Order: sequence, then structure tokens, then C-alpha cells
Amino acid sequence: MKKSSIRLKGGICNLYIGEKIFGQLRHLIKQNNLNGKIFVAVDKNVAAHYRGDIEKALCDSGPVHLHLVEPSEKNKSLDAVAGFYKSLLKNGFGRDSIIIAIGGGITGDVAGFVASSFARGVQLIHVPTSLLAMVDSSIGGKTGVNFGGVKNLIGSFY
Repeated sequence: MKKSSIRLKGGICNLYIGEKIFGQLRHLIKQNNLNGKIFVAVDKNVAAHYRGDIEKALCDSGPVHLHLVEPSEKNKSLDAVAGFYKSLLKNGFGRDSIIIAIGGGITGDVAGFVASSFARGVQLIHVPTSLLAMVDSSIGGKTGVNFGGVKNLIGSFY
């Protein structure tokens, strides 16, 4: 696996590029001194093929909750964000949480926005599964949801 670091205003962002990343998530979490309950927002299509691998990789990292995301533009909304917040609260997540977004751009955008706004910001890990997600929401840090018929009107850089 290759590691690259990018210096940002808020600190350093580490990028890891490689194959079979799910099996290395636990190691990367520990290596980067991330602690807290893990909330995994995972694209339903990705979960259909890799749910077992994801759960197995993270089971030793403490409590893990999977939140399935329907990868549809209609789910890039404040209603979807509210669903995330409800799930986070219902399952006892707080300021010390880690949100892991696994999927394409919609999953990364919504989960990233939730991470930037829940409890005024929690730790975030992107595991993009499409080229666009790698460039758009992961490396760029751009997150957003649609509102009033306008694409990505509400969002943040996180």
C-alpha cells in the first residue's frame, strides 16, 4: 500500500492507495491514532459484495454500526442527513465517533457532510470505491447535499 500526505489548513490528510483496503482498515485506524465508536456508512451495492469483509476488518476496533446508503441522487438530501443523525443518536454515538464512508460520491458526500456537522465535527475516513469519489469527495474534501432543486447547495469542506 502506498501512503501520501497532503498538508491542509486544519492539519495533515493521509491518503492510502492499494488493494484489499478493507482488510487493512483496523491497522490504519490504529496507525493514525483514531479512537472511538465506528459508524460505517456503506453504499448498498458495495455492502452486497463486501459486508462480511468490512465487518471482519473492523470487529476488533470496538463497537461498529453499519448504515446502508442507497446510492441515488434523491438520497443526497437533508432527509438523508437527518436519517444519519437519528441512527447516530439511537446507537449512542457522540463527539468521539469515527465515521467511515465506503462507496461512491453520494455516500462520501452525505457521510462527509454528516461527519462535518454531527457534534460539530467528528473523525472521518473515506474509502472511495469509484474514480469520481476518489477525486471529488475524498481527496478534495468537498461534501454536500442537494436542496431546493440545487445540487450540492448545502455542504462543507471537511
